[in-house]
Amino acid sequence: MMGTIMNIQKYAVHDGPGIRTTVFFKGCPLRCWWCHNPESQKCKHQIMYVEERCVPCGICQERCPQSAITIEDNYVTIDEETCNHCGICTDFCPHNALEYVGRDITVSELMKEIEKDAIFYEESGGGVTFSGGEPMVQVDFLNQVLAACKEKGIHTAVDVSGYGTWADFQKKLWIKWIYFYLTLSLWMMRNTGNTLVYLIRRFLSVLRSYRKQALILILECQLLKVLMMIKNILGTALILYQSCISY
Repeated sequence: MMGTIMNIQKYAVHDGPGIRTTVFFKGCPLRCWWCHNPESQKCKHQIMYVEERCVPCGICQERCPQSAITIEDNYVTIDEETCNHCGICTDFCPHNALEYVGRDITVSELMKEIEKDAIFYEESGGGVTFSGGEPMVQVDFLNQVLAACKEKGIHTAVDVSGYGTWADFQKKLWIKWIYFYLTLSLWMMRNTGNTLVYLIRRFLSVLRSYRKQALILILECQLLKVLMMIKNILGTALILYQSCISY
């Protein structure tokens, strides 16, 4: 089975326990103001333009076989309707101002990448985290990769917004043996109203169905907050103590 990803990040330490590999899926139905990866929102492959790197030399415009690139007032514009995402412009851009975003990959190909860092997972208690984008957009592909990870004994985490169908959340694969990392920054969302109500209802339904797992997750989050608070208090106290000694 084939899926579409944006990137594979090695040695990630902020996406779950231990040292991890984070796989960024492409495609998301939401348009949050705070989105860290806006290039992951569209499901299809894209040519991304980074204006800060551009010198506009015009090489990309000359090399584009579809004539999909125009330059006006030193700004590069790519016509999405004309562009066939061949990637030739990115190959010739001397300053990497154009980047090809999107990669089709099979389950076996992705597992080969994940397994390369297996020794780090074992030593640190880490594993692989599936992020995005929204992994639920490609839920069938995601479930096959999760199953493959389970067979290899690799710890898994899924970073989702909660936007999905109830049938997808009901699949045993989700809560039975994965570390369910649910991020809901609803107040930062551009589209409220029905979308907000939908997400809250789905989230509450998941909590009702998996009370034990939800309680553990909430306790873990609260414990982490308490530990961070204690760390900050001790850090401040140490600074004050050192200041007093210096004085």
